[in-house]
Order: sequence, then structure tokens, then C-alpha cells
Amino acid sequence: KQLLHRFQAGNDISWVSGLKDRAFLGSSASDGVVEFLESEPSATTTNDPQREALSNEIQAVAGCAVQDGEENKLSLYVAVARANKALAIYRISEEDLTTSQRDDESKQQQSPTTTEAFTVHKTPKRVSSLCFAKVPADTNSESSKPLSVLIA
Repeated sequence: KQLLHRFQAGNDISWVSGLKDRAFLGSSASDGVVEFLESEPSATTTNDPQREALSNEIQAVAGCAVQDGEENKLSLYVAVARANKALAIYRISEEDLTTSQRDDESKQQQSPTTTEAFTVHKTPKRVSSLCFAKVPADTNSESSKPLSVLIA
């Protein structure tokens, strides 16, 4: 299982981690932690809670930082693969991470900010390894930027 992934996010180091059925993102730039909510309930519901927990268990995580839009704002993309063959992709902007840090400072107890996936894919088989990669842009074009892809 691939349950911890560190990656460069601008000048900072970010990490994404999977713990049983929960996934988290943290950054060296902020004390805030973001928890990724399960976006799609398990397709198989049984009366056995242990079996349901195993079908929801995280198999692999990966993350990458991408400069988005014309303003080149930093966004963090995180992919989480579960045993129930669901592959969820989350997007967290730099402002979201800063806001989560401010929200956490105003609360008495430290609880992570939560976010939902912006897309969920059902895979034909379980995904046991994830990796983001950058495909180089056309060197002849000045406006082309590298393309970030997820390899599962």
C-alpha cells in the first residue's frame, strides 16, 4: 500500500497520508490540516461493519502542486484510491490551506478542515499505486505549459 506521499509545493514541502479509511493533507508552510471526505459510499453495504471498513480502506495516495490559471496561483491536487475501486481527486487552493490554518487557530481544539472530491472515478480494478507526472510542453510554443497527469 502507498499511504504516505511527500511532494514539493512551491518553496514548501506538502504531504498526503492515508490512515485506514481517512486521508489527510498537511504542509510545512501552515499548521492547518485538510481531511478528505469519502465522496462515494461503498457500493456493497453489508451487516458486517468490519467488512465495510475494509472495502473503504485507502489503498494509495498521491499529491502534486500545479500553477493554475493566468495568475499562476498554486493549487494542490490529491488523489486517493480506496479498496472499493473508487479513485477520488481533490483540489485545494493556496487560499483554502491558509483559511484552514486561520480557522484552526480560532478554535480551541485542533480539528482538520474537511473537503469533498471534485471528481470520483470508478476503476475496473483496485488501484495500488498512484503517481502524478508532468508532461513537458511543446518547446516551439511560448504559451504552452506542462500538463500534469495522474498515473494509476
